[in-house]
Amino acid sequence: MAAKGGKSSKKEDASASLTLAAITELLEKHRAALATEFKTSFSRLDSKLEQTRLAVEDHGQRVSSLELATEDLSQRVIDLEGIFSTLHDDNTRLFSYKRISSS
Repeated sequence: MAAKGGKSSKKEDASASLTLAAITELLEKHRAALATEFKTSFSRLDSKLEQTRLAVEDHGQRVSSLELATEDLSQRVIDLEGIFSTLHDDNTRLFSYKRISSS
């Protein structure tokens, strides 16, 4: 009976080795597939992040441009208010002078 057990043990070892080899091959295939999937996913993510970075950079430039335009317009309004104030004062003095001259 010992001989039969020895032969059976060798068959089990061979089956276990084949099974281990098959499992190792299957795991390698899965690893390769996962690696490819990760690379594809990271590539897509990189592309989307680059698009987002470019959009943010463009928006930053637009905001800077709008800030400069706003500062320019603000200065122009201040200048116009100064001119208006001067003209208003001159107009008030002219009307006052006209009233004094008419009297």
